[in-house]
Parts: sequence; C-alpha cells; structure tokens
Amino acid sequence: MWPTFFLAALTAAAYAVAPGCLALAAMGLPPLVALGAGAGCTFLLYGVISLACSMAGVPLSAVGLFALGCAPGIVGLAARGLARKGRHRRKRTFGFEPTPLLSLRGRTVGLAGASLAVYVAAGIVLATGVFVLSLDGPGSFVQKWDNVTHLNLIAAFAGSGDFSLLGGSVYEDLAAQGAAPVQESLSYYPSGWHALAAMAAETVGAPTTLAANAANYALLAFVLPLGCCLLANALFPKRPVVVLAGAAAMLAFGPFPWTLLTWGPLYSNFAAFCTVPGAVALFALGLQDGLRKNARALLFSAFALTAASCVFTQPNALFTEAFLLAPLCVGRACDIPAALGWHGRQARIGAAGFGVGAAFVICGIWIALVFAPPLASVVSYEWPATLSLSEAAAAAATLSFPGSGTELLLAALCLVGVVCALRERRLRWLAVSYALALVFYVVSAGTDGALKTVLCGFWYSDAYRIAGLVALAGFPVASLGLAACARFAMRAAERLHASPRGRTAAAAATLAAAAALLYCPNASLGPLSVPTPFGEVAGTLSWWNDASRPDSLDADERAFLHQVQSVAGDGLVVNQPYDGSVFGASTTGVNLYFRSLGDVTSPDGASADSLVIRERLDELAESPDVQRAVDSIGAAYVLQLDQGKPQNPDSNIELYEHDEDWKGIDAITDDTPGFEAVLAEGDRRLYRILPQE
Repeated sequence: MWPTFFLAALTAAAYAVAPGCLALAAMGLPPLVALGAGAGCTFLLYGVISLACSMAGVPLSAVGLFALGCAPGIVGLAARGLARKGRHRRKRTFGFEPTPLLSLRGRTVGLAGASLAVYVAAGIVLATGVFVLSLDGPGSFVQKWDNVTHLNLIAAFAGSGDFSLLGGSVYEDLAAQGAAPVQESLSYYPSGWHALAAMAAETVGAPTTLAANAANYALLAFVLPLGCCLLANALFPKRPVVVLAGAAAMLAFGPFPWTLLTWGPLYSNFAAFCTVPGAVALFALGLQDGLRKNARALLFSAFALTAASCVFTQPNALFTEAFLLAPLCVGRACDIPAALGWHGRQARIGAAGFGVGAAFVICGIWIALVFAPPLASVVSYEWPATLSLSEAAAAAATLSFPGSGTELLLAALCLVGVVCALRERRLRWLAVSYALALVFYVVSAGTDGALKTVLCGFWYSDAYRIAGLVALAGFPVASLGLAACARFAMRAAERLHASPRGRTAAAAATLAAAAALLYCPNASLGPLSVPTPFGEVAGTLSWWNDASRPDSLDADERAFLHQVQSVAGDGLVVNQPYDGSVFGASTTGVNLYFRSLGDVTSPDGASADSLVIRERLDELAESPDVQRAVDSIGAAYVLQLDQGKPQNPDSNIELYEHDEDWKGIDAITDDTPGFEAVLAEGDRRLYRILPQE
C-alpha cells in the first residue's frame, strides 16, 4: 500500500499546485510567486467550478475537475504568448531582483531557484521522517470526533461526483430513497481539503483513510514549503542566509502544522493555514516601494484570489492573513508623510497620525465583523480557558503548547529574531505580529469573557488554532534568529582568518546543528529516556495513529466490519455509531444507516423513522410501528460492536451520555425475537432482520 500512498500524495500535490500556478503565471507573475501562492488560487478554482457544476446538476470526475481548473491558466498563457509574439518583452521583476547564490558547472544558480529546491527538499524529508513514520500503515487514521465528518465527506465526494462546498451529503444515497436518518438541507461547509483528498482517492483508487493521509503529506511536503519559500524571499530579498534559514524553521513549530493533524483533527484549518504564507507574501510584495502600478495591481489581484479561497478551505484563514498583515499596513501608513515629501517635525507628527488612523480603521473593521450577524455562530462559540492567566503567559513565552512540549530553543531563536526585526524599520511589523499572536494565545488559553470573544472569536476562541497563528507569525522571526546565529558563526570564522568558503561552511554547519536540535527526536540512553519537544510532536502523532491500541474502533472491530461487508453487501445495516461503527462506512464500505454523530439524535433534524429505530428496534417482533419504520428505510441487518457495553472506556468520540438515545439497538441480544445472528465474535454481532408477518 505504500506505493499507492506516495502515488496518491504526488497526485494530490499536482492537483493542489498546478491549476493555481498556471493561473497566476498567466497573469504574468514569475515562477516563484506562481508556485508559492498557487495552492490558494487552486482551491478557489476548484471551489467555484465544483459549485457551478453542482448547481447545474453536472457530475464531475477528479480528472475532469483538474482539467477545468487548469483550463483558465492554459488559455491565459496561450493568449499571453500570442499577444507577445513579435513584440519586445519588458520583464517585470515584482521586487525579485536576480540574486546569484552559487556557481554550478559554470552556471549561476539564483537564490530563488536554490531556495525553492532547499525548501521542498526539507519539506519532503520532514514530512516523511515525522508524519509518514508516525502512521501505523498508510491507511491509519485518528479516531476523533471531527474525523467522522472528514472521512465521510471524502467518501461522499469520491462517490457522487459533487465536490462542492454545498454538496457531499453523507446520506445522499439514503436521501434519494427517502430513508435518511436526518433531514438534511443545503448548508455551507468549507470542504476544499476534502475535495483534494477525494480527487486523489478517486484517481488512484485509494481508500479514504489513505487518501486523507496522502493529502496531508502533499500539503506538508509541497504546498507549505512552497508558500514559506515565497514568503522568505519576499520579506528578505538579497539575504540568502535568512532565506535559507527559513527552510529549517518552517516546520519547527508544534502547533502548526503538527498539532492540527491530531487536535480535532482540524484538517480544513490545516489546509487553509498552508496557503497563508503565500497569500501574505503576495500582499507584502504589493506594498513594497518602487513597483510599477500594473505590477502592484497584479500582486493585489493575486492576493485577492488566494484570500477568496479561504471561503472554500476555512474562513478563519482570511482573518489570519488580516491579523498577520495589519501591522504591515500600519507601518506603511506611517511612511505616507515621507512619500509626500514631509520633513522634520511635520513628518514625525504625520507618521504618528497616519499610523494611529490606520490602526483605528483596522480595529473598527475587526469589531464590526465580530458583531456581524453572518459570523455570529462562529464568534460566539466558546472554548473555556484551560490555563490560568499566568500559566498562559508562561506557555506563550516558552512556546509550551499542548501536544508539542516546551520549545525553549525555538522560543529563544524567535526572541533573537524579534530583536533583529526591531532594528530594521522595514521589518518591525514582523515583531509586532509575533508579539500580538502571543497576546492572543494568552487571552484564548487563559481567560474567558468578552475580550476573548472580540480578539479570538474568528478562530472559535480555540487556543489550539490561536497557537497555530503563533506558529505562522513566528516563522519569519525564527528565520531571522537562525540567520543571526549563522552570521555570528561566520564572524567567528572570519576572526580565525577562515577563507570565504570556510565562513560559508561555518554558517551552514550552524544552521544544520540548529535544525538537528529543533527536530531532535526523543532519545534513549540505556534505561534513561530523554524527551524532546519534537519527540513529543512525533509521539503524539504516533499515538493517535496507533491501530493496535484500544480505541473507538479497534483492530478486531475493523476486521469484523470487513466480514460484515462481505456478508451484507449492499444491504442497509442499522448500527449504533458510538460503538465505533460510525467510521465503518467510510473505511470499510459497509452500507451503514447511522454515519454521523450528534445530528442523528437532534430533535430538530432526526427523522421519525430513525427515532423509532433508535429507541424501539428491539420491539420489532411485536410493534407494527417498528416494523413499518424498518420497512420504510429498507433495513436488512443490525450491527453491534460493543454488545453489553453501552459505554466504551477506550472511545474518543463519547462526548456525552447517550444510553437512552440508542436503547432500542443496544438492547438486542441473540434471544431477541425478529433477529438472527449471522456473525458473532466476542461482543461483536451482525443480526439479520427477519421478515415479520
């Protein structure tokens, strides 16, 4: 299965990058920009195309959606080629002046190309060494609440030909027969990540769980490194040490990308955050001095496209981009008096006035959106504080976040980077963004109340998501900190009269040593165990993906479900989803009746038949109402994975007591009239529903 995994990952990477890259290249943007920001534009193209086809009732295949996504870029490039034919071409640099880095076989290698190779190589190595090695097989999966939706949507997309954010109902087949357990209606769900995984699954014929892991690998190894490479080149032009140092920093933060792969897991947020560095880079490039108006307009247009993609991935990524860029906007507002030719005291007062004015405008827009009715359900959602205020402040200062340990070295590098940024007027906004992100984390993890809602509401006031914001803001300052260490090593080598090559080697060795320390796994020295921050990251990933440990759906239950599928075929199987079978439809193909949690017991959404079946199915032999409900939905079998155990102590999806909701299914035994046991292993049963006269 591993060859299938890597084939699916490469397919997902191509699907994620190519359409957007072609579209941005057709706009005239250089290759580094098109590659770095392409994924965001891709999600927008897929979202718009799939939504249009869904509304028109036109089914799509994965290859068809990819082809339609690539079409605008291909047509645009062809049109540009025809328009330029016979004309003198004036090359736009977009602020990227060619920066020679080294000579290879007589050819000069530029910083942009070399850094691109380094970032992608680092992404592949780390994604393979950390993420892939944490998997218990290519199809292992995290058995937590959010993954029920993720896996079911992948299966629904791949099977229906509807990849839109309004499509992909997990009960579409049952709804067509009038047998769905819930009354579903069109509703918005940001499903860009699910569409990408479903496209990979459909193309290579992979199971949903494998496709989900492959999509995550593609984002880790390709999409995020490309975006970080673009951002580093945009922020630090002609500074190769800082740019290359970023390759060591981009995946060093535990909260993002790693913790989002187990908390929830928040795959949609993970995918959206992977597009943030590229979008931030576009906006930062657009605000630089010396650009022609048409180049600036192209960059801002590209930013608008990538920002709009957040509608299809996760909207809070748009607020993440706004948060990160707000200090830059204030800083550029302070530069307006100088651009107008003001001098002396007038310029200083004007800079303060424009800066304060910009800050007030940004805060006003922020507060207005907090109270905007369309966002009320998100902003008003509250995660209670998990730490005291002092504990949260200490955690922020030491980068001590759940699931990733205490990253003291990384915190120190970020502090050095903040000092470096504050010394350069052009980079001060990076220090402000990072400091504000830490403040937001303290508020989200250590407080409750109105301030938390106003500041953190766009991220559901969730400290885990805000910690991801810290990671995104920390990448540039960590890069500066690493580069400062490398420059220190170069100066030390210079004092020792080292050659230019020796000084370069000293810098490279420093960066390599820092990277080794940042990504050091847990070490064992005989009976002693030495934990490390990144060892905790890898350990958390491994623990949640361990298929052999007791869980909601353990190894024996998964094997039993495969037997059920071979016996039941397409027959509808009534199940109790909280026994772990909620994962059965998406992972084994069993045609289960209850494929979701929460909504199936909602008094507003549950169907009348499902209520009868949940609460009274054991009365089948004596109740005409139950018989009518069973006939209405066409149920043929009943599945139990934890017979006699209404509460599974190993389950990670039992968030509340639900005994009464499922008593009609839980009460069925081998002696219950109307049911015949066709499979029995331990506490696992498959009953055939017998015809009733």
